[in-house]
Amino acid sequence: IVPTFTYNWKRIGSASPVFDPHTTPSAVGSFSEAFRSLPGVIRTSAPTHSFALWGIVADAIGATNAPASPLGAGSPLDWLVRHHSGYVLMLGTHFDSLSLVHYAENAVPLSTIDRFPWNNLGIEAVGVSIAGEQQLVEIPGCSRSFGRLEQTLLEGNVIEQFAAGGIAGYLIPAGQLSERLVGLLRREPNVQLCPAGSCFPCDARREGGPN
Repeated sequence: IVPTFTYNWKRIGSASPVFDPHTTPSAVGSFSEAFRSLPGVIRTSAPTHSFALWGIVADAIGATNAPASPLGAGSPLDWLVRHHSGYVLMLGTHFDSLSLVHYAENAVPLSTIDRFPWNNLGIEAVGVSIAGEQQLVEIPGCSRSFGRLEQTLLEGNVIEQFAAGGIAGYLIPAGQLSERLVGLLRREPNVQLCPAGSCFPCDARREGGPN
């Protein structure tokens, strides 16, 4: 399961780029783009947060997967967490790119999870693809402060880094990681947000923030 996000949102007052799962390049890195082009790999149809799938997960989920909650219930992340042998592998990256934190926000669920965080970008909570427009809920917000969660888990010896060819990484059971993240967010619901006043999307997620 590899993220191939493209963020094809409906734009306000201008033409909206249309997501085509077969041709729209991944916007989240060269590894992601290379993986989706491999033989036997399929791509889900979610216009903003698609995934490339290979192996048993491709048969279990299928190319038509496009849940209203892009990283929540019914998404490939949901399958990963619930699958007994599911693992999260991170290489050369940190928790600011860990989409499973967004899944955990939904699983709590946080009281502000339905608050759209990206009004400042002139977009709506609607994905646009060759299949048409899709109203979305539980839109993922900013991830710049997810490092706080990473540091807490490291200090608690819940996760441990390894090195492979000089690249630092993590290999963590997905269900266990999700459970720990949910626990941290329940105890401190704003721990994953940027400091108040420094980030529009994070301020929008706080109680009393803009809708």
